[in-house]
Amino acid sequence: MANARGFVAVNEEECKGCDLCVTACP
Repeated sequence: MANARGFVAVNEEECKGCDLCVTACP
C-alpha cells in the first residue's frame, strides 16, 4: 500500500495498514 519512496512513510494514514510506517509493509 505504501508508495515505493525508498524510506519510512511519515503519513499516518499510510501507516494504518501496518504497525510501523515502513516499506517492508506488504
